[in-house]
Parts: sequence; C-alpha cells; structure tokens
Amino acid sequence: MVDPTHELASWGRRLAALLLDGLILGVIVVATLVGAGVPLEDINTTILEGSSLALILIVILPKAIYDTAMIGSRNQTFGKMALHIKVVDEADRVTPIGYGRAFTRWLSTAFLWALFLSLYVWAFMLAVGVDKGTATIVGLVSFGAFFVCVRVYGENQEA
Repeated sequence: MVDPTHELASWGRRLAALLLDGLILGVIVVATLVGAGVPLEDINTTILEGSSLALILIVILPKAIYDTAMIGSRNQTFGKMALHIKVVDEADRVTPIGYGRAFTRWLSTAFLWALFLSLYVWAFMLAVGVDKGTATIVGLVSFGAFFVCVRVYGENQEA
C-alpha cells in the first residue's frame, strides 16, 4: 500500500540533484587525479580527445560506483540528500531498493543517456550537412558503462 504522505519529487528537483551530483563527483575525480600527480592539462586533453578508455575510467566508472553505493546503502546520493529526495520502492514508497536495483537503475539510465547523446550527435551531423559517405560519422554505442567511439571514413577522407 502506498503511503500518501510520501510524494514524488518534481522533475526540477530531480534535475537539480543530478547537476549537484555531477558537480560533486567531478570535483572528487579531478581532485583525486591532481592529487595523484596528473596535470590538469593532461586530464583536459585526454577527455577532449575522446579516448574511450579514459572516458570509462574518468567519468562512467566513478558515476556507476557512486550511484550504486550511495543509493544502495543510503537510498540517496549527496545531491538527493541536499534536496530531500529518497530513492525507494514504488510499491509502498518506504522500502529501500538495495544495491542490485540501484545498479540496474544506473545501468538503464546510462543506456538511455548514451542513446540520447548518439541520436543528438547523428542529428547534428545531418543538420550541418555532413555527407555520410565522405565524412566522419561519430556515434556512441553503449551498454551500461561501455562506450565505443566508432569512426567511419569515406573514400575521399584524408588520413
């Protein structure tokens, strides 16, 4: 039975929590890398070059661990705590979801973000007039935490 005193969070609060979590996680990852002796210029270059392994290790893996650990143990991430949002079972809105469902929740969200991003990149490339046969087509294919950058070169493309 659903507890009527527990209302669902608005989309605005959910977005604010997501942005706050991204900021917190970004600061933690960058501080950890700088503390390990990696210069900021190298971090920036690695991310902008789009290395798939670097993307997984710097962005995706920490996000998966953070979301799964925090939601699995506390039902909240730090961003959700700040905005008084809890992740609970839909049936009664009280029962915690646990680590397994927290990871599945992250996995499905990551897949949808990757799908959205790849469609956005594809639509942008078509909108600016990139010819599919001769230009580079970049697509993100994901399943969970694995992103693969695919480049298809046309016949007239210079190496």
